[in-house]
Amino acid sequence: MKLKRTYKYRIYPNREEKSILDKTLNTCRILYNDCLTERRDAWQSCRKHINYYDQANQLKEIKTFDEDLKEVHSQVIQDVLKRIDKAFKNFFRRVKRREKAGYPRYKPRSRYNSFTFPQNGFKLENRKLILSKIGSVNIKKYRDIPKDANIKTCAIEKDLDRWYACFSVEVEVEIEEPNYNEEITSQNPIGIDLGISHLITLSNGETKDNPKDLSKSEGKLKRKQRKLNKARKRSNNRGKRRFEIAKTHRKVRVRESIYFIS
Repeated sequence: MKLKRTYKYRIYPNREEKSILDKTLNTCRILYNDCLTERRDAWQSCRKHINYYDQANQLKEIKTFDEDLKEVHSQVIQDVLKRIDKAFKNFFRRVKRREKAGYPRYKPRSRYNSFTFPQNGFKLENRKLILSKIGSVNIKKYRDIPKDANIKTCAIEKDLDRWYACFSVEVEVEIEEPNYNEEITSQNPIGIDLGISHLITLSNGETKDNPKDLSKSEGKLKRKQRKLNKARKRSNNRGKRRFEIAKTHRKVRVRESIYFIS
């Protein structure tokens, strides 16, 4: 039986590689928005539907005058077209079911934070992740990907000032048929109870309290939120305040994930 898993590692690009990654991400975002404009205008002007293949056939011509697209791996560009195509398919599916549709939106820099190598263009070598047209980036692997696993995609994701590589992997798993006639025995069974006074209470008497990282950071978040409210809209200072608040939330999120994993 094949199972899909995702392995997420932090990568450490140098200054030049960060510049290339940011440029690639922005090129993909602009292409996404341009494809959205083309589909919208085609429908408004002549009621014509444009699909993935219509836009993919134009890539060769677009590359002749768009130098930025030439610097991005071809399959990364194709994945952007598939992403916008999926957004419209989901929109029409919701319309058909008479649900709240939500027409696909343009993506600002703050809402477009990843690009994907669907099949090739990437390679893992020890502590290096080699990305086509980007370079060899340092990567920290917290756990190894199984040797017999089939890596399907590699998504490069930006989280504020950090970069991550997310590998979608197919793993072959053997599932044994349970023998219901066999008596199940355990030498030291332990029961787990989720409660209010303690997050977890084990049957052997051990307890584990909720770290309450969010409540501990509430004071800091309130102070930063007040500074954000005082900052002038669309100013550089307001952008810095928003960045500080987002970093605090990320710190809480990472602490909680480490606590529950451990």
